[in-house]
Amino acid sequence: MNEGEPRRKDLLIIFTISLAAFMGALDVTIVNISLPTLARNFQVSTSVVSWIILVYLLVLCSFLPTFGRLGDMKGFRRIFVAGFCTFTTGSLGCGLSQGFAQLILFRVVQATGAAMLSAIGPSMVSAYLPEKMRGRALGYVTTVASMGIAIGPVVGGMINQYWSWRGIFFINVPVGIIGVFFGIIFLPRIAPDSRGKKFDLPGAALIFLTLFALLYALNMGHEYGFTSRRILSSFGAAVVFGGLFLWQEARSRDPLINLTLFRNATFTIANLAGGLMTGAFTGAIFIFPFYLELMREISVSGSGIIMIVPSLLMMFAGPIAGHFADHGSSRNVTMISIIFMVIAFSMFFLLGKVEVFWFLILSLAFMGAGIGAFLPPASRMILDSSPSSMEGISSGIMMTIRNCGSVLGVVILETAFSRVIGGDRGRLILPVEDRGLLLKGFEDAFLAGLLLSLTALAVFAFVRRENCKYSAAYS
Repeated sequence: MNEGEPRRKDLLIIFTISLAAFMGALDVTIVNISLPTLARNFQVSTSVVSWIILVYLLVLCSFLPTFGRLGDMKGFRRIFVAGFCTFTTGSLGCGLSQGFAQLILFRVVQATGAAMLSAIGPSMVSAYLPEKMRGRALGYVTTVASMGIAIGPVVGGMINQYWSWRGIFFINVPVGIIGVFFGIIFLPRIAPDSRGKKFDLPGAALIFLTLFALLYALNMGHEYGFTSRRILSSFGAAVVFGGLFLWQEARSRDPLINLTLFRNATFTIANLAGGLMTGAFTGAIFIFPFYLELMREISVSGSGIIMIVPSLLMMFAGPIAGHFADHGSSRNVTMISIIFMVIAFSMFFLLGKVEVFWFLILSLAFMGAGIGAFLPPASRMILDSSPSSMEGISSGIMMTIRNCGSVLGVVILETAFSRVIGGDRGRLILPVEDRGLLLKGFEDAFLAGLLLSLTALAVFAFVRRENCKYSAAYS
């Protein structure tokens, strides 16, 4: 075997894993931009059409721990290929749907496939690639996902304008077929040691119900009011199911989530920081288009172009951060990336006082560089602090916490904004003529994001350099 063959093999594995990240990121942004078109086509309200996003998010996040564990037990290659098949089938069904209920059903199928792919993607990098290139590989995956985020709105707008809404789902089909082919051909066959182990079905059911109830309450809190009986009941159900899940895991011989993972300070703190960072980033991505259109009076298309800036910086920062993580300290790179995010939100808070355009672009660039440089080294730290037999569930936990953090970030920043603006149950009512009130609302939202970033910085300061490797003492 010559020296070029391992490198070519590694690159093909990275490409295959990145393809899943690209498809998932593209699907989210391409569907978001198409919601008005879908509402008109199916003649439903905006609150009803939002279930296209909500049901996808609920199913995706709720299944992540389950498929992470199945990856450990059945093998990453098998779950990955099955995930591409499921996602592709769901996409085809969405594109062929003749009614709104049918579309929602196939979105559930799509989300199930996405959960299979997302849960094990980072752990596959750790399992299949040499240790010295794992950080760089995670950076490449972040870069490709950023490309999906960046081009999604542009491609979605063109498909809706020149073709049909069905095209936003059909576009996944050829990508999915390529993903299945590459997964079968290029992913190594590594048989997991699952002898004598049983799948924790009660644990899987309980964590699904816990996350489903929690995310439903967070997403629909503004719709019904956070103090309404429906939302309080949903929070209560999440607490009850969560307690039952912990009891089940403590008594199970083969738990879905081995709670001893959280004895490792690096694993716990890096995951918590990840939830805070993705929360701040996603909250800002949600609120910033309102700022551009309402305060800067920039057109929708112009706002879309400006919002590509963070995605572009993510694309550049990911591989660079991964490279330094491979050849230095993941902890130091991650700490610097969090500081970048703190700088970004500090600049956001000053946008009302520093109105020059370059300051706005620079602040978005800092945010994109911060999150892009955070994800690869933080992911590597989490996986390095887990035993190899639990890398799948560790990856599933990591992605679950980050997705839940994203939901919570949107809720926190939107609440901070809309409580200043007022409206029914604190929800934003447009248009708002008082620019001073608008600015105060945006400043409060950006201050909330700054507090999330500072909390991530304070939490991450407790990570010790020597804790970055898994120790048998935690097993």
